[in-house]
Amino acid sequence: MDTIKTEINEKHLEFIQNTITKMSRNSFQAKAWSITVLSAILVFYISKTENTSFNLYFALLIGVTFLFCLIDMYYTYLESGYRCLYNSIIKGKIRKYQYSMKIPFKKQGIEQFFKTFISIHIGIFYGSIFIGLIIIKYLIQN
Repeated sequence: MDTIKTEINEKHLEFIQNTITKMSRNSFQAKAWSITVLSAILVFYISKTENTSFNLYFALLIGVTFLFCLIDMYYTYLESGYRCLYNSIIKGKIRKYQYSMKIPFKKQGIEQFFKTFISIHIGIFYGSIFIGLIIIKYLIQN
């Protein structure tokens, strides 16, 4: 009986670890797609032969960056929640909801979601993109 319970617990941890890996991969892909889309928009602006205003493109660039940032924050938020669930199971803190994939209550909520923006890999990445876009706007308009 104990062996079966151990195998099920190991399988549960494996499910959680697979979910963490998936969220991490999705976060990486959001960053890759954001760079690709932003580059495509900038190349499209540069390739225009007529003298067009950069303001529309700048708004589009900021909007796209903001959307990809939100997507990335969501995946990072979920990844953090599942890491907390994994650690809680390892430490034996969660017994009531055994074999559940529910993120612990302390890692849920809008506050936890927005805390992910100040994490290093989100804040620095998207913060540098926002700063870079502002510098590009300044250089193009002067």
